Amino acid sequence: MHHATFDHLDALLLESLLPLLLLGAAKACVWTHGRLRAPDGQQHQVLSNWLSLLFLVLPVISRRICSSFSCNDYDDGAFTYLAADAGIDCSSARYDGMFAFAAVMLMICEWFGSGIEGGGCCPAS
Repeated sequence: MHHATFDHLDALLLESLLPLLLLGAAKACVWTHGRLRAPDGQQHQVLSNWLSLLFLVLPVISRRICSSFSCNDYDDGAFTYLAADAGIDCSSARYDGMFAFAAVMLMICEWFGSGIEGGGCCPAS
């Protein structure tokens, strides 16, 4: 049963969507400012700064995403709960939605991480 608390899914949504929302807001501000008076070079600087910041937070994001896939079995497999948050039942619809979202974010993370030395999102097991 789901309780109204901040759990792994909430943290996953926050940590993976917030950088995208901030990029959109920064791009909108630069675009608006650029339409008024800023030179075009400033738009590239904002994107460059955002990408630099993204590479700093990518390990945090990727760790959260990768911890969304591992479940632990209890009572000889009668119950399965997320290893990162035992409050999430791996046989629930909430987990299925989280798994699908994490899979999409994993592909995005892999795309961004592929240019980093030792890149990739989830470590090989």
